Amino acid sequence: MTYQKQTWVDGQTPVDAAHMSHIEDGIAGDLGWTALALAAGWANVGSGWVGGRYRRLGSGLVIVEGLVTTYPAADPPVDTVIATLPAGYIPGLNIAFATIAPGAPPMAARIDVLSNGDITWNGGGYPSQWVGLAGVAFFAEQ
Repeated sequence: MTYQKQTWVDGQTPVDAAHMSHIEDGIAGDLGWTALALAAGWANVGSGWVGGRYRRLGSGLVIVEGLVTTYPAADPPVDTVIATLPAGYIPGLNIAFATIAPGAPPMAARIDVLSNGDITWNGGGYPSQWVGLAGVAFFAEQ
């Protein structure tokens, strides 16, 4: 591809072909969003909210997002599997993420992504109402 000099939104920073190539490398291979196959006892919240989903950018960055809940409405034990990521979307080591879940007031909750691909709820808030997965992002190593 050939690029003419362009500018970013600020209207001042020129983007040349070398920089544009680097940007393309970061997004090449992105296949878009894939719905999480939720484990038994978990469901998407629905009602206009983004359901659990994931994607991997060409750089290897995996992004997980969505609003999920348990059903029937009961708070699960700690380390309950929400979903399992496929090969190619898994971190090399376990990673813990802070998220939010409802409470009075809303409470911090912990979501772990394990080196076997499991995404687990590890306590906090009331997942029988909902748990946010936004902010879960890491580089795939396996």
